[in-house]
Order: sequence, then C-alpha cells, then structure tokens
Amino acid sequence: MSDDSENRRSVKIGNGNSETQSGKALLLVVLSVMGVGIGYAASVTAAQILGAAAFENYAVAIASLSLLAAVAEAGVGKYALKVLPGYAASEQWPLASGYWRFSLRATLLVSVMLAACVAVWEGVEDNNFWDYPLGIAALFLPAAALAGVGVDFVMANRAAVTGH
Repeated sequence: MSDDSENRRSVKIGNGNSETQSGKALLLVVLSVMGVGIGYAASVTAAQILGAAAFENYAVAIASLSLLAAVAEAGVGKYALKVLPGYAASEQWPLASGYWRFSLRATLLVSVMLAACVAVWEGVEDNNFWDYPLGIAALFLPAAALAGVGVDFVMANRAAVTGH
C-alpha cells in the first residue's frame, strides 16, 4: 500500500508574512468591535425612540430575524467554506461559479419559502401590521440570509477586507 502523504498536494495559502497577517487580523477585530458598538448604539437609540412596548416588538423582530436567517441559509455558506478553497486550489473555476449560483438560488428559495410560512403562521389580517414583529422580520429574511451567505463566501475565498 502506498503512503497517503505521497498523494497529497500541499497548497500554500498567503504570503507567509506574519506582520501583514497580524495587521489584517487586527483590522478585523477593530471592525468587529465597531460593529458591536454600532449595534448597541442602534438598540439604545431604538429603545429611547420607541418606548417600552414598541421596543419589545423590535427586540422580538431582531431576534427572530437572526434565528430565521441562520435557518434560511440552509448550510450553503458553511459548505462553501469547505469546497471553495479546494476549487480555487485546483483552479476549477466553473465549479466554483456553479456553486456560487446554486447557493444564491437555494438561499433565496429557502428564505422566501420560510418567510411565506412565517407570514401565513403570523396570520396578518386587518389589524395594525406593526403589531406583528415576526411578520416584519420575515420581510427582511431573504436579504439577511443572502448577507450571511455572502460573508461565508468572502471567508471561503480568503479575501481580505483590505483587498490584498
């Protein structure tokens, strides 16, 4: 039997410059902290503007949207983290492009179907639409799911925020 290590091909990722990679990591940490700060500021501002009762609906809508978006992604973004680096390493660009198109279509289909189910379950009738936070969250579900898949694709392609 042959040794598996003979059949493996190593792929060098990055330029090996630890100073550049440290700078990129620091930038990502700073951007993450800024994102959390902006989210916190938005929540505080919304609480002050909306009042207690309306803010409760806002909080339910945001929490529901986050949960539903994770489900609506249907795992295609996470799977991209596995397959796209292999496609890039072996220069199988048609497969990478095909997976990208499949992922967008699958995410849109699942998110729209899930949003429709939520809207039917919520049963929005003649009442005030703003009294249905789950229905409001469902309106933004396709965009949130596509954004989540997009982030996974950026990570799968190892594209730095700086463009290098």
